[in-house]
Amino acid sequence: MSDSVKKLSIASMLTAVGVTCLYFSGLIPSGQIAMVAIAGMFSCAAVIHCGLGYGFIVFAATAILGLLIVPDKGNALFYIAFFGYYPVLKSPIERIKNVWIGWVLKILIVNLAFAILWIIIGPEMFSYGRLLGHAAVSVVLVIFDIGLSNIIATYIRRVATRTRK
Repeated sequence: MSDSVKKLSIASMLTAVGVTCLYFSGLIPSGQIAMVAIAGMFSCAAVIHCGLGYGFIVFAATAILGLLIVPDKGNALFYIAFFGYYPVLKSPIERIKNVWIGWVLKILIVNLAFAILWIIIGPEMFSYGRLLGHAAVSVVLVIFDIGLSNIIATYIRRVATRTRK
């Protein structure tokens, strides 16, 4: 099997599992955000196994299928706005030598996504003020990023090194 076919197969399977997680996010009310975040991990796995371009393909395919298939469109929007693209962008941002520039860039990107979501959905979705919302998103981003880094390191150590040939 050629390398491109293998990568496309892996990306397709990761997309299917990501869409499944998005679908289950609407069925499990207490774990909605967690399931949406888990769906974002599959685009990260695509970056590890197939490369950055395939990570964006998995994100885009999961986002489109999520909007078409998932009953809770709000969860699909959260995937698109926060959890889908961020694991893919994390890799190139962390290649920046200055760590502080990387963190500022990450916070700016996520706050821009929050501002766009605020405009699309409207302030009635958020019971807190816009400034408090941006602060909360920034704090959650730092916690999510640190946790995601630990998950990626564990995944690479335990899974990715065993599946590469």
